[in-house]
Amino acid sequence: VKVGDRVRAGNVLISGTVPWNDTYFETWADGVVRCAVCYEAECEVPATVREAVLTDRTETIRTLRVGRWTLFETKPAFDLYRLTEERTVPVGDRFPTFCDVLTATEIVIRERALDAEEAEQLALTQARETALEGVPKDASILNQYGTIRTRDQKAYAYVIVTAEETIGRTEEYPNDG
Repeated sequence: VKVGDRVRAGNVLISGTVPWNDTYFETWADGVVRCAVCYEAECEVPATVREAVLTDRTETIRTLRVGRWTLFETKPAFDLYRLTEERTVPVGDRFPTFCDVLTATEIVIRERALDAEEAEQLALTQARETALEGVPKDASILNQYGTIRTRDQKAYAYVIVTAEETIGRTEEYPNDG
């Protein structure tokens, strides 16, 4: 093959087979084979997105500790929360006793409608990330292309990532002396 040719799995790319008169003989061959490989991904453009939102509800969490051992801890009434404030107060004279006072702010998951541009950007990002999952870590990204296509009255983000990577496999010839 020559630089720029399309190849498939199983094609011999570097060979030590040398033609001579009406016969062939084997010699050493060495080389590195790098190739541009395309990775594709498609993602439906969403109409809505689920996101975490902080509410105005807060509760105080208190923890009583002696050294590294927790003796008592309160829990907020809500399942999802973010700790937004934290302070520790020493409360003991003879033992290293502390009271941690934490402020928990409630988080709720809400569904929000997306405008067309935001929805397309989200879908393109998700399709790009999916395509990049297949690219080997040692490959170099040559090009990325994304577009929005409509099929069956639905919009899809379609992404192609082209990467340059090593694709060769080495086979040794038997040493016949």
